[in-house]
Amino acid sequence: MDTQNLSACIRPVVEGMGYIYWGAEFSAGRRRASLRVFIDHADGVTLDDCTAVSNQLSGVLDVENPFSGPYVLEVSSPGVERRLMNIEHYRQYTGSRVSVKSDIPVEGRKNFTGVLARVTERGVVVRTDAGAVEVPLSAVRRARLVVDGS
Repeated sequence: MDTQNLSACIRPVVEGMGYIYWGAEFSAGRRRASLRVFIDHADGVTLDDCTAVSNQLSGVLDVENPFSGPYVLEVSSPGVERRLMNIEHYRQYTGSRVSVKSDIPVEGRKNFTGVLARVTERGVVVRTDAGAVEVPLSAVRRARLVVDGS
């Protein structure tokens, strides 16, 4: 099951419980796959919240059976230095300090830390100490917020 279909299965469960669906990551392992689901809430996320969502998702995923083998389900908060996983996240955090890793060199570099200046149709513009650089969305391997001082 691809990430989009997986999200279509998970999102209604998470949002139906009153949480914000931040995103999901799936990684296949040799013996067991791993599914990480990130949830958020205006009042924060507790361990009890994660447990409740995990229990509800487990039942749904058992019925939907999206994976061919065993997997581990983890539910957590995206955290303070949260990963930006889609265009809406980039737009929401425009003006914030970010770290962006690119799959391809952009202006001779693959890693950029600075202020997320804007989001365009093609990419994200990060204002670094060396100037502004636009990283194509298709080349972003990982992007996350950076808390001041880290």
